[in-house]
Amino acid sequence: MVTNRVPETVEQRRVVRMLRASKIVFCSVPNGGYRSKSTAAAMVAEGMVAGAPDLLIFDPPPGALGSVGVALEMKALDGRLAENQKAFLDKLQARGWIPLVCYGAEDAITRLRALGYLLRC
Repeated sequence: MVTNRVPETVEQRRVVRMLRASKIVFCSVPNGGYRSKSTAAAMVAEGMVAGAPDLLIFDPPPGALGSVGVALEMKALDGRLAENQKAFLDKLQARGWIPLVCYGAEDAITRLRALGYLLRC
């Protein structure tokens, strides 16, 4: 069976390219992927937390005065938000972050622009 599904990582890379080109301060939270039990344990000991969003944008959004930044969870077009991801986004929202769950790069770019970020292609 042939599918046109674009992986979440491909969608996220497109958003990252635009954030970099736009000189926006952000970082990726590398929680995904498979790893050995010992590596996973070491990462947890170093602060990795399940459910953390994929991208943290530290520049406050120009269109949302008073917010700290944006916590962006990327999903493939057919992706689903896990309960621990929702819980983490809720905690960040309570601390002044704007939580976004975006389904594909186009959704993320549209929503970031709506928050006032001037994204360059």
